[in-house]
Amino acid sequence: AARAADDGDKAAAVYGGTPNVTSLGGNRLIRFHRGSRGRKGNYSSAELDTWRRRIARWRSRVDVYAYFNNDWSAYAVKNALELKRGLRGA
Repeated sequence: AARAADDGDKAAAVYGGTPNVTSLGGNRLIRFHRGSRGRKGNYSSAELDTWRRRIARWRSRVDVYAYFNNDWSAYAVKNALELKRGLRGA
């Protein structure tokens, strides 16, 4: 069945498909692979703030799952913890 484009689709287009946002049964799965504003794949604080606001909006309607696999230089752990800060109930 066709679905209407939403801000997840627009976000994926803006960031060249990365992070990849997938709708799963009405929920969202976000795969963070490589930041575009940080260095060497790291996500900048500005990028993570943008995603934090987007996730907060989505969470009022659906469950949101995110994972980071930009694991060179341990960016995945650092970026995940930074994203989690500021998300209530995370």
